[in-house]
Amino acid sequence: MTNETQPPQTALAMSLVGLYLAIQRIYALTSRDLGLTPQQAQLLCEADSVSPALGELATELGCDKANITGLVDRIAKRGLLERIGDKEDRRVIRVQLTDEGRRLVRRLEQQLETRLGDLDLPVETTTDMITAVTNGLTGSHQADLRAESTPR
Repeated sequence: MTNETQPPQTALAMSLVGLYLAIQRIYALTSRDLGLTPQQAQLLCEADSVSPALGELATELGCDKANITGLVDRIAKRGLLERIGDKEDRRVIRVQLTDEGRRLVRRLEQQLETRLGDLDLPVETTTDMITAVTNGLTGSHQADLRAESTPR
């Protein structure tokens, strides 16, 4: 079945899968260029604007809490983040980027921007389409997706 004979929703789904795979490849290449695994890069990006708890990171990254500990250990050993205690609950451990970690996240963003720019896409149109799809995922859909990605 070609795109012309597919129902619009099927064509959209297939296009989104293709977009996801292309972005995932670009993200993996960029991460590796900076000496990171894609999951390490994702963790650093998650910790860039907030100081997430280890459990929150597990949920966001869609992996087991036990995996987060090792991931954080390896990144902390490189001096890119540090563990900090939660001010309200001493049992909770949060992570916070170091200055070096923030610099690395900025380099990651710059390299991703360059690689995506090399694709020569009509930026405004593409941004509008992606925003429309993202906004189409209502809060409840996003919560469902997070719940599905949370290991049990």
